[in-house]
Amino acid sequence: MNKLIIITLIAPLFLLCSRTDEYYHKPGGPFYFESIITYQGINPNREITKDKSIQLKDSGYAFYVGYFNNDGKPTLLEKYYKGNLFMKYELFYENKKLNKTITTDDKGIQKIDTIK
Repeated sequence: MNKLIIITLIAPLFLLCSRTDEYYHKPGGPFYFESIITYQGINPNREITKDKSIQLKDSGYAFYVGYFNNDGKPTLLEKYYKGNLFMKYELFYENKKLNKTITTDDKGIQKIDTIK
């Protein structure tokens, strides 16, 4: 029983530890997701269909739209909330490693992060 509790508590941590430079998705887009993970990078999480994203929009929930480069790395992730663009994440790579992100909120305010 104790092992089950430990596994239940630790398993989600492995999901959070995925890094953008280790993430791979089919290139192209748009692809739709229920959420993103922002621990050690920005990775989309729980892919859904376009129809499901429309259902989420119509119900007032958030969803994400992602685009991926030829290496399968996310280059643009857009968060939609109640049908409107709420947040945009632009990701830039050098030698296949994430080196810069530009986050733009719904008011057009940008935050630039350089990753070393």
